Amino acid sequence: MTSMNSDQAGNSRGPEAEISEALGKLTWIIENHSSAAWPLFDRLEKELESLRGRKLRLDRYR
Repeated sequence: MTSMNSDQAGNSRGPEAEISEALGKLTWIIENHSSAAWPLFDRLEKELESLRGRKLRLDRYR
């Protein structure tokens, strides 16, 4: 029997949900602590847009 650590067991969400959650956390950090997180926010937002765009492109052919 194989054992799973907590990271493997809780990783049933897709990357879109994980990026959205990270953006929510970064929003709080930017608003309450520091604007230094903006470059990461921008990068994750672009990644989310790209991921959603790829899904839409694939959905056209289903």
